[in-house]
Amino acid sequence: MTYYKLRVDAQVLDYINSISRVYFYCHEGGEENPHTHFYLETQVKAPTIRNNLRRLGLKGNGGYSLKSCEKNPIEYIAYMMKEGNWTNVGLPPEIIDEAKQYDTRIKKEMKDKKEARIPVWKKIMATLPHQNADYNTIIEYVCKYHIENELLIRKFQIECYVETIYAQLHPDTYWRHM
Repeated sequence: MTYYKLRVDAQVLDYINSISRVYFYCHEGGEENPHTHFYLETQVKAPTIRNNLRRLGLKGNGGYSLKSCEKNPIEYIAYMMKEGNWTNVGLPPEIIDEAKQYDTRIKKEMKDKKEARIPVWKKIMATLPHQNADYNTIIEYVCKYHIENELLIRKFQIECYVETIYAQLHPDTYWRHM
């Protein structure tokens, strides 16, 4: 048995169904770049698959990409699940569950990385009780945030956060405040 990752720009589902009883696929790319990703298990060798794809009018790299892979590559299956529009034919439920868990973990890691890139002043600003906070309230919340998050207390940096937040909340009056 050989295992493949296949990306095609055309409808080849009938062909895939003729060579494999176990496959997983998803459509993506919308109208701009429509294509389909497949994971498939088959006895058919890569040169034969490539020849048959060419007979369907597809050319390598431009119209399709075929690569060998390991059996049940969880990362690839999870990648195909990311948009939620996928079809499973014959893969065991435990593989699908493992891929869903992997997908959930990856999405959480990506969210955590994205949140880590959010500037501290924006995180502090999000904790303010109201978006009309005065200067002293902002000072209080910046200090509170630093203490609660066990951050270093650096006077200059705290002043910068306070000034930035105040300017964001009161752009029309900020310059009069200075």
